[in-house]
Amino acid sequence: MRNSKSILVIIIVFASITASGQWTSLNSSTSLNLGVIKQTPSGALLVASSGEAFPPSSGIILKSDNEGATWYIVANNSKGFSDIVFPSQNFGLAIAKSRDTIFRSTDGGNTWQEQYSINSFGSGYGFPQVAFTDSLTGYAPGYKTSDGGNSWVLQNQTLNFFPYVPAGITFLNDSTGVVVGNGYWGVNYKTTDRGVTWSAVIVPYFTWEIYSVYFPTASIGYCTSNKLQTAHETEILKTVDGGDTWTSIYTQSPFIYCPSVFCTDSNTCYAVGSSGTIMKTTDGGVTWGSQGSGTTQTLRKVFFTNADTGYIVGDSGTILKTTNGGGFVGIRESIGDATFKVFPSPAHDELTVENNLNQSVLFGLYNSMGEKIIDKTWKEKINKIDISAVSNGIYFYKITSEKGILKAGKIIKH
Repeated sequence: MRNSKSILVIIIVFASITASGQWTSLNSSTSLNLGVIKQTPSGALLVASSGEAFPPSSGIILKSDNEGATWYIVANNSKGFSDIVFPSQNFGLAIAKSRDTIFRSTDGGNTWQEQYSINSFGSGYGFPQVAFTDSLTGYAPGYKTSDGGNSWVLQNQTLNFFPYVPAGITFLNDSTGVVVGNGYWGVNYKTTDRGVTWSAVIVPYFTWEIYSVYFPTASIGYCTSNKLQTAHETEILKTVDGGDTWTSIYTQSPFIYCPSVFCTDSNTCYAVGSSGTIMKTTDGGVTWGSQGSGTTQTLRKVFFTNADTGYIVGDSGTILKTTNGGGFVGIRESIGDATFKVFPSPAHDELTVENNLNQSVLFGLYNSMGEKIIDKTWKEKINKIDISAVSNGIYFYKITSEKGILKAGKIIKH
């Protein structure tokens, strides 16, 4: 019996280690703070130092031809880099943290040449991010190039004029783009006419700063942000209408700075940040769980090459890799099935929610787009929820209190 128990304990411990350690550290051979990671059209990986230090550290671009096993330097810069893009197969641009410098590659990222970019006058340290819609046409917050980045024309000074600080830009098609950032309060802008005009988009009232944006589809997008009410909180925003409106779908206290979000599909996303934080959702942002990173360094950029294989870069030369989507996801502050029961599933006209916590809780039901369709608050032990008007399909629920998520799950309506 004793041997059986010992074996059982070993199995449990091994399973816990396996589940929580699915991000492995790669040797970058540098101690610089890394803030950019991209894949070339040929499949190689590039990472670049961000210059996030005081005084600003030097900048390098590292390349790996073997999925991150080894890295070598292909470019140097005095201030660091903010982005790397490949408008075409062999043509790439690396955006330096300088008001007038861009690096250019014509061989798929093997070599880079520093060039003076006419009218490339981004705010402060240059463009935070760029987006190309074809090999010649690209955009930075407030600017546009029609010659592959050789020159940039000012389109909208507001997007680069204090107090507005742009943080990211993305284009959903050749005419529609979104810029995120903050001007004392979080502000997003959207264009539908190739940057000729940009209109401010209202975000949730207490959103303080917006750090990054990612659209897995033309209609669904996510932002990482900072919510200021009584105290600063980590916040994640979501749009389901191409950036016309944004909703706060997640908050967490105490505040963790999350400068990057990336999605492998419309429901599966990762956000990374300070203190080695990795968060993942698989239900369109209804719930976010934590993954072990094995580091306390600030993580600055997350990027996936497919649904399972991903990379994260961060301070002090940190590069992490996963080949199984980061493995186990743990829901914070989850009490579990003993306290709450939600049944039946499949359900037809009615859901029953059993609450054994003896305190008021909020029940939210969300569709596959992350839109809340039912919102109920109660303290009673047994609660009946009418879902007769809800269309057939898969739905996610979340039960929360003032302390956060208490239980989350999935139900099927038929």
